Amino acid sequence: MSYDAESDLKYIESVDDIPLTGPDLWEGDSDAKLDAAETAESKLEADVNDGVVIGDATTLHAKAANAYASYLLFIGPEHPEDALSGQMYGGAGDDTMEFATEVHDVYRSLRSSIEGSDADSSQDTTEFVL
Repeated sequence: MSYDAESDLKYIESVDDIPLTGPDLWEGDSDAKLDAAETAESKLEADVNDGVVIGDATTLHAKAANAYASYLLFIGPEHPEDALSGQMYGGAGDDTMEFATEVHDVYRSLRSSIEGSDADSSQDTTEFVL
């Protein structure tokens, strides 16, 4: 399934929220942001929910998906000699790659928090008694 419109987003509220940090080199390029968001939301589902849609998504899920979408945009196309690669797009390759690294670290941290909270809630079998 391919995202055709902003209404297809599951966790990220708006393409205007992307990128999470740094310069918005894709302002007005909704297609690029939607493609990144689709991949990021699928990646989040694969990483924290066995590839299944997350039923009770939280702000952490939205921020994690946004961080990964931002990472995908900052790293650019996969081919290192492509004119749109992270080293050339926007004219400041080192800064662009720094932003990519930063948002990827944010994604990993949030993913770890989500996985930790899911593990805690699934293992809590104690009853609260007054």
